[in-house]
Amino acid sequence: MTVRSFSAEVREHLLAAIERKALAVAISNNALEPLIQISKGTPSLYNDPELSARLTRVLKQQLGQDNVELSAMSMGGEDFSRYGKAGVPSLMYLLGAVSVQRLDDYADKNESPPSLHSSRFYPDIEASLITGINTMVSAVLELLQPADQKEGQGKLSE
Repeated sequence: MTVRSFSAEVREHLLAAIERKALAVAISNNALEPLIQISKGTPSLYNDPELSARLTRVLKQQLGQDNVELSAMSMGGEDFSRYGKAGVPSLMYLLGAVSVQRLDDYADKNESPPSLHSSRFYPDIEASLITGINTMVSAVLELLQPADQKEGQGKLSE
């Protein structure tokens, strides 16, 4: 079983509650005490607010204001979170990989597009690669600037 939460405190609360409930079920059924083994798993991902603000400006310059938005919190598991826990400011961004036309086609059929891990998912590869490479290079150019230079200059020339 996987237990996910947005904070370590809530995770500890959930795990303790699972143990209490398992023990209560065993006792109420006159069963042996359950053997519960808990693996620490992957911590929740935390986007550094300062880094997020800095790179959001760069991404909006690169892609346009209307093409960059904050996403809702997600319960996805991601090993990348360990960098942030180790003190490295980190940011994970999502790259749209399906064209608006394909999304509209799904909507016209009253269907949801397949999720990333579905065997039916496939990206619009050329546009995805161009956008992904441009945004990553723009972010790197921004982050490689000396601290005394103005932020937001990481946009690639056209």
